Amino acid sequence: MPPTRTSRAFTLIELLVVIATIAVLIGILLPAISQAREAGRTVKCMSNVKQIVTAANAYAMDYKEQIWPIAFRNAAGQRYWPPDPNPDPADRNVGLWAQQVINGQRVPGLMYDYLGNAHDIGECPTNKRRAANTAIADRTNIWASRTGVQFDYTMLDEMEGVKLGCQSRVGYIQPNQNNATRILPTTTAQTITVMQNIPLFFEESTWVWNQDYRDGMFGNEDQLTLRHARGGHIGYLDASVALFKSPTDGVERPPTNRNLDFECNDLFISNKNTLNSWYSISDADWRFGYVQPYGWANAPR
Repeated sequence: MPPTRTSRAFTLIELLVVIATIAVLIGILLPAISQAREAGRTVKCMSNVKQIVTAANAYAMDYKEQIWPIAFRNAAGQRYWPPDPNPDPADRNVGLWAQQVINGQRVPGLMYDYLGNAHDIGECPTNKRRAANTAIADRTNIWASRTGVQFDYTMLDEMEGVKLGCQSRVGYIQPNQNNATRILPTTTAQTITVMQNIPLFFEESTWVWNQDYRDGMFGNEDQLTLRHARGGHIGYLDASVALFKSPTDGVERPPTNRNLDFECNDLFISNKNTLNSWYSISDADWRFGYVQPYGWANAPR
């Protein structure tokens, strides 16, 4: 008669070894899973910006090769917006690409006619239109839902009216250089870094100042986010998109040190015929008393 087989239970030491092995594997896998999820969100974010600049190009093809306006213009060429029923000043004077006011009602802007009114296109899947400062309450947006910011992506508004195939060049100076000048001195112009194409849309930092001014425009002290491996996405006129890692101290929250961080005021543009003259792009009207006409970027001066 063959001997009977007897079962043997795990000893305490063996059980502890198994638990420790599982714990080590979890510790190894969780960061990898987290990184894979963030990589997926980054790809989706880039896809959103791609759709936005593609829509901008589609609009231009329908309207004399020019990118959509940011606002209406009066007889003097100055911008204006229709009266907005929203009592919150942070949500007024929103770029027309993002929001229109028709018959006293706020409705989605020009871009959404080309994107099937898909409001989530304006939302980075990492930030999800949240305010960075928890003290800032969510506010009602144009889709009757509540978000901390209206859009995680905003338009460099001086690019309104730029033509497809425009040959102007855009570049930036380092944060520690003087940007409070309409035309760069020659010595500073020699240090400018030229961008790959004319930038239209920036993945804006929620801290600086997207949660405070929900206007869909990138200008003045506005900064690029650092949420994607210390960078943010930029969508260009040629419909390309790139993750841009701007000069920064790596701190994306106020109070910011403007001498260490790239901001919109650091952007300058050069006419193809005057490549040695670089003109400040943002807010020239109140910074320098110069009103930029619609389509100014085609022949900056």
